[in-house]
Amino acid sequence: MVVSFLKAFAPVMLISGILFFKLSRIKKRVTKSRQDSDFIIILRLTYWDKIKSDILALLLPLLMSVLVLISGRSYDSFDLMSAIVVYLIMIFWQKTIFAKTRDGNVV
Repeated sequence: MVVSFLKAFAPVMLISGILFFKLSRIKKRVTKSRQDSDFIIILRLTYWDKIKSDILALLLPLLMSVLVLISGRSYDSFDLMSAIVVYLIMIFWQKTIFAKTRDGNVV
């Protein structure tokens, strides 16, 4: 029983280690930015980036639905709700990123 728990826990430990490494890198970058007083991130996004983001926002819920159907399970209301939630998160994230003008003001 302990061995099966440890085998199941191994991916969690790997992802936790990667997350810890990533967070430590972010902390160093934030500390350096704080010392340099440079907290502004400039995104140079083009209209093509917005089109790719639109395509991703539309295809991700469809991909989730197709994976459910390929797995052989029946498509139920939970699958539909999770696809809708993913779509809403993607749209919210997209609006947050692309809602700024050149001067940095929110549209």
